[in-house]
Amino acid sequence: MGMLRPSYKKRTWITLAVATLLYSLFSYATSDIEIANNSFRPAIALLSAFAGVYGPVYGFIAGFLGNIGVDWLNNQFWWNWSLGNGIIGLLCGLMVYVPEYPPKDGKLTAMQWVMFLIFIMVGNYVGLTFAAVLDVLLDRIPFPQAVFGSAITPATINFLSSLVLAPPLLMILLNWRMKED
Repeated sequence: MGMLRPSYKKRTWITLAVATLLYSLFSYATSDIEIANNSFRPAIALLSAFAGVYGPVYGFIAGFLGNIGVDWLNNQFWWNWSLGNGIIGLLCGLMVYVPEYPPKDGKLTAMQWVMFLIFIMVGNYVGLTFAAVLDVLLDRIPFPQAVFGSAITPATINFLSSLVLAPPLLMILLNWRMKED
């Protein structure tokens, strides 16, 4: 089938708005659940799957605006963490450049699944570390606290929850996208 081409159809923009809203609401719903002094955000799997189907630009937008939405719901705003979540979406969106993706028969190969999980892992570690380093530089938060407490630990938690939740979400969204094109 080849690479999913960027789509600028009205339905794609509506899907982006819905994905962004759902990411904000599900992140907000779990923001009071703490694991290792970090909010538990299984909604990152939705962002990862959305980006894996719609690409890096839409992934960035959904991650960036989705995090702004959850910050707004929590009456706060951390622009660097919104950028970090945008980076997660951008890197997960690189999935659209994997060879023979999306599959014609709707079944991903083992290599495609591995690549998807690698993009999720790299996206989380890079995006959250970026935001944490900005905390160090701009807010003078101690490096170990920012990087290990605010980046490495939540990125690991995000990756582990995405191992379970992202694959079925990817298949649902991929089937949805195939109907769109």
